[in-house]
Amino acid sequence: MSLKKLRAYLDSNVFIFGKERQESNSRIILDLAEEGKIVPVISYLTLEELREYFSQKYDRETAVNEIYYLISLPNLEIVSRDKVKQKIGEYKGVVVDKDLPHLISAILAKADYFVTYNRHFIDSRVKEYVQVITQADFTKLLGIKTQQTSY
Repeated sequence: MSLKKLRAYLDSNVFIFGKERQESNSRIILDLAEEGKIVPVISYLTLEELREYFSQKYDRETAVNEIYYLISLPNLEIVSRDKVKQKIGEYKGVVVDKDLPHLISAILAKADYFVTYNRHFIDSRVKEYVQVITQADFTKLLGIKTQQTSY
């Protein structure tokens, strides 16, 4: 499969680990996204979660900078709130309600992989709808030497 065509739904934890741990598989994935080698897919909820996380852990300026970084990624696709809302009922119960928009976004965007370290996804029925993979397994799949961590 060509790296250029690989569509990866990146969960919020990919961005958090990628910023906070430079020696991580998440950082490798973000580097691939920056280089335009994968198509990163996120949802409106990813933006909300990251804004909240970086505002609380750091400050408002860091949060703004991280959101700008994210939306500047080449080939980035953002699944909008209205598209997700239309499908909520179809997938209710597959994963905890607060994470449902992530699953629906990955499905709507026809993501090849759902990249996450979140056990809610890894241990759920999400894999019936999209291939769930950790950051380490994703980099390994691409033939890239992985970091020591799973994330």
